[in-house]
Amino acid sequence: MEKTTGYASIDRPSYKYYSEDIDLKILENTDMKMYDFMKNKNKGHEEDVIYSYFGQNRTFQTFDKKVEETAKALKKYGLNEGDNITICLPNIPETMVYFYACNRIGVTPYLVDPRCSAKRIIDCMTISNSKLLVSLLDTMNKNVIANDIPADNIIVASPHDDFIKSKEKLSKSALEVKTLYTAKEKLYELKRMIKQDKKVLMQSEFMKTAKDYGVLTDSLYNPDIPAAIMNTSGTTGTPKGAMESNKGYNVTSNQIEYIAPHLKRGMTFFGYIPFFSLYGSSVGMHGALSHGIIVDLIPKIEAHKFDQIYVEKKPNIVIGVPRLYEMFPDSKYINSTDLSFAELLVMGGDKISPSKLEKINETLKKNNCKQKITYGYGSTETMMIATTVDNQNSHMEGSCGVLYPSVNVRITDRETNEELPYNQEGEIYVNTPTQFMGYIGNEEETKNFFYEDEKTNIKYCKTGDKGYIREDGVLVHTGRYKRLMKRPDGHQVNSVPIEDAINTFDEVRDCAVVGIKNAYRDEGVIPTAFIELKDKSVGKDIFKEIVSKTKEMLPGERDMALAYTLVDHIPYTINGKVDFSSLEKVKFEDIDYQIVDDPIFDGYFIKGEQPDRISFTKQKTLIKKK
Repeated sequence: MEKTTGYASIDRPSYKYYSEDIDLKILENTDMKMYDFMKNKNKGHEEDVIYSYFGQNRTFQTFDKKVEETAKALKKYGLNEGDNITICLPNIPETMVYFYACNRIGVTPYLVDPRCSAKRIIDCMTISNSKLLVSLLDTMNKNVIANDIPADNIIVASPHDDFIKSKEKLSKSALEVKTLYTAKEKLYELKRMIKQDKKVLMQSEFMKTAKDYGVLTDSLYNPDIPAAIMNTSGTTGTPKGAMESNKGYNVTSNQIEYIAPHLKRGMTFFGYIPFFSLYGSSVGMHGALSHGIIVDLIPKIEAHKFDQIYVEKKPNIVIGVPRLYEMFPDSKYINSTDLSFAELLVMGGDKISPSKLEKINETLKKNNCKQKITYGYGSTETMMIATTVDNQNSHMEGSCGVLYPSVNVRITDRETNEELPYNQEGEIYVNTPTQFMGYIGNEEETKNFFYEDEKTNIKYCKTGDKGYIREDGVLVHTGRYKRLMKRPDGHQVNSVPIEDAINTFDEVRDCAVVGIKNAYRDEGVIPTAFIELKDKSVGKDIFKEIVSKTKEMLPGERDMALAYTLVDHIPYTINGKVDFSSLEKVKFEDIDYQIVDDPIFDGYFIKGEQPDRISFTKQKTLIKKK
């Protein structure tokens, strides 16, 4: 499509990559419940394997029967259309079963990380008015007191529930899980009996209630009932419960089909990214199950073992956050394995520096992988909205790819709300059929998140991200407005370019740049680089080189980090994203840091405080503490 106005939201330049009827194809049969969409896609393939769990394969027919029995048990319990429940489980079969069982009867599941604190679980249940909690046995054993839960009952599921009634020969790993959790469950039931806790029902007990229910009548499709509630990542604040639509999940599945037409039924999907994240439940679970792709469930999240588990499983399709892929270049497992089995490697959920992405792709190629990383952009509020389609080259130079079909992006001037033309940086506003319905229990936040264009009446999500669109339809994400730091002199500093520059050093494993306040001045923050080195023995000597090189790569001295400190590990949230919020709470007096010589520091620190300084003099020498 040729440029006609100079504005991407009108010209829709990404459509030149798709057929003229692409919108009809993307939206086809999406106005229905997720369960119906998924079942229709698997008609005629009921005997195909749909998931694998510790080496035990299950067919779609077996899975569908479990969904029906669970839906009956939920109805027998008294749940009705419009009710909410909280599901606090990892990637085990019961997570998928409850997810679609709820959908059959019009009940909305709130998927919550089982590693959350008891308070967080209770908060989620309270704000959603959940009628039931489905919790993991390990979670109940560790940090949840049943009487504190604001619901009449708690269903306790276990990683071994899929094997309880099975008469098949179990794999070694499945047998180990069954043996371990049979013992854990007996111990837990003994504790429950001693406490006389009548609130708790084990999964096997709960499922017995479905036997005399009779014929299940599914609810009708109601677009006003959320398909699921998913927590936002909470990297820069408190997570919020985003209500996601049935149509959003279904459209995402259709988008995958047309973006990656080489994917075929019977391929395997690495079910590692947790389903309690939108990324895992939409692009992962629903996308895979709806295309007959076998989900290989990985219930335990061990980020440090991601590369090892990946080469052991050898999945055709994998999705992950940058943190997981960043270990590939130095991984002995990756670098000793033929990766020709890989058909699609998707990265999203966080920003990655171009230099790191290039190193990962070089590693993949070196180990016989024919694919590059497909780098997507999106959020819990929009699902994934961009990907790479033009020979996988549009991700270069910091871009995150061509917009998905049916997605419209408006680059907006934050001061005037006017749309900006191609190649001009502003806030990324997104209109997509996959956008969420709002934050549960938070109408004010929901209202503030949306923007309706008065000229077109198109409703956009305000992402808070900085970026621009090129004439070829490629979206370039340049950072987050929330991650802009205002120095005490009023100058705005962008964290992302500093991180990208620091990440070009081979000695650096990870870094994060945030604004830190100190106790001596109220106005402004000091842009501070937290750096994790591969080899800790290198120490602060690396600071001289980092300062010198980043100074050359950035627009000017005022756009640099002014303080530098080494950390053992960059903190991450439970969703695998850098935890900027916790870093911003660090106090200068609690860290060993060095600062750049800069007039901004005059009068900033109290008299007598003399931190190490990295000089901007020609000699580029470090001024040591006296």
